[in-house]
Amino acid sequence: MDLESQIGRSDQAFFQGSVIDVLGVRVSAQEVICMAVAVALAIGLRLFLYRSRVGIAMRASVDNRSLARLNGARPDRGSMMAWAIGVALAALSGILIAPTLSLSALPLTLLIVNAYAAAIFGDCGAFR
Repeated sequence: MDLESQIGRSDQAFFQGSVIDVLGVRVSAQEVICMAVAVALAIGLRLFLYRSRVGIAMRASVDNRSLARLNGARPDRGSMMAWAIGVALAALSGILIAPTLSLSALPLTLLIVNAYAAAIFGDCGAFR
């Protein structure tokens, strides 16, 4: 391995150097953008999953796939939509987190371990 492949690289933050005071705390514009995108996505996903026909069919397929199929839902399409949404959100999160973390193996590995732990804890409700 050459030395260049071992050096972590970081990307430039959005609005580099901009600092905003939020309730007496100084945060960068990058952090404000990430938080705003996260809140907007959380609200959008909630509305999508609870108010749209496709979202309700996706939730029904998770509970009982064969019963959802009997009621006219298409679980395979819901699965494809869930994968597409997941991949798009993973790409967006990678774009937003790239300026914060250096692109080296160790911080990204630790990030994946934390995300895996959060997914395990989030799925614990399904096994009750």
